[in-house]
Amino acid sequence: MGRPWSNSRAKRDQPIGSIRLAGNLFSQGDTSPIAAHRGMNILIKVGYLAIALGLCALLLFQWLGSAIDEHGYLKEPFALVPVGTSLLMGGILAVAIGLFKRRLRYSSAD
Repeated sequence: MGRPWSNSRAKRDQPIGSIRLAGNLFSQGDTSPIAAHRGMNILIKVGYLAIALGLCALLLFQWLGSAIDEHGYLKEPFALVPVGTSLLMGGILAVAIGLFKRRLRYSSAD
């Protein structure tokens, strides 16, 4: 029979969680429903993470506040506003796209 690791059929028949297939789950040729479902979950999870980070940045901007120093300059963490807003909008967009694609996939399966 020879070496089982040199046989392409042996690689294909291994369970999904095996070490050899771990790097190939999201390859371009993989169209299995498991890989597509995991891809959508990742998009939605990244979207939720971006929303949480965006809200944290905006809340941190409010919490730190602003002050005027003795020379009349305004001191505030203004960079948190565009970063927080961008993360919030990007997260909302990612979650919306992920949920829309999930709905399309399940509605076309019927």
